[in-house]
Amino acid sequence: MARFEWKADLATGDAVVDSQHQQLIEFANRFLDAARRGHEKTVLKSSFEMLERYTHEHFRDEERLFRKIGSRRLDDQRTQHAQMRAELKAIRSLWMSNFGFVNEVPRALEAWLETRLLPHIFEHDRQAFEDRSSPPRREGGSAKRA
Repeated sequence: MARFEWKADLATGDAVVDSQHQQLIEFANRFLDAARRGHEKTVLKSSFEMLERYTHEHFRDEERLFRKIGSRRLDDQRTQHAQMRAELKAIRSLWMSNFGFVNEVPRALEAWLETRLLPHIFEHDRQAFEDRSSPPRREGGSAKRA
């Protein structure tokens, strides 16, 4: 199992959001480390639930911020967040069905991080903040020359 590291190219430029993203990665790493070390299911479940709870809080906070800054990507963010919440719920259901907890849940979480959360941060979140930093585009006319 891989250990995920925060990298500068994931930064959105917003200190609070970047800090939350780093915390999400750390919670995921805690779960994966516990799985790698063979901790009992109660420790793993508690660790995963912490990740899941923090993910929900982060998505809520991020959506509030995007609403506040007037991001035109808010609806897309809500859709993406809802899908990722459902995916985490599906991963959690793997252990509730007693289907291969030791191997399947950590692998599913790793795949979710690699294919969903990190790309979401890199693409969607960064774009939403880039929209904020870009000057508004004028409609219907050519740019004025000095």
